[in-house]
Amino acid sequence: MEARLTLPNALSWSRILAAFVLPVLFYFTQSSSPGSFTISEIARAILIILVFLTDWLDGHLARSRNQQTEFGAKLDHIADKILVSSLSLYFWLLEPGLPAVFVLFLLVREWTIAFLRSQANIPVKNIGKAKVWAEGIAFTFLAARFYTLGSLAYFVALLLAYWSAYYYLKQAMAKSTLPRKIFGVYFFYLFATALRN
Repeated sequence: MEARLTLPNALSWSRILAAFVLPVLFYFTQSSSPGSFTISEIARAILIILVFLTDWLDGHLARSRNQQTEFGAKLDHIADKILVSSLSLYFWLLEPGLPAVFVLFLLVREWTIAFLRSQANIPVKNIGKAKVWAEGIAFTFLAARFYTLGSLAYFVALLLAYWSAYYYLKQAMAKSTLPRKIFGVYFFYLFATALRN
């Protein structure tokens, strides 16, 4: 039986908790001068950095302590999706940080890939890891209320997201027992291929 009460898993759970706590904190610490980089903005940016560092740390600890499990890998993956989705929606709806089209395209990608990876055992690719770090950089800028830089970094993350999606979709369609031409998945695959080319 897998050990689920481990430090790496606790770090993953902390990101899920942060997905609900950070938007509340950010809402009540908004300043009236975007880009001013006050104590409030610095604190918000530091919180984002610390939360995203747990994504690296949980994997590092799991490997170094020989605590890698299927449950831990899935928890780590879903924690990332919940955190990114929560922050994306916050900086779209409650602060003027992100264009709606960026957020919607990223959320469609995130949850489509999350579903497909749950159906087929697909290892994470380096480009997927780069996407997460680009998202962390984007949210750090957004938390500091440097909205233009944040949106630019978020766009880079979006490009990396669809690049990595091409790989994950190819793997999922080769491994999964789901029908390969379900309309939504098939359209998504064609769209990701077009972007890559």
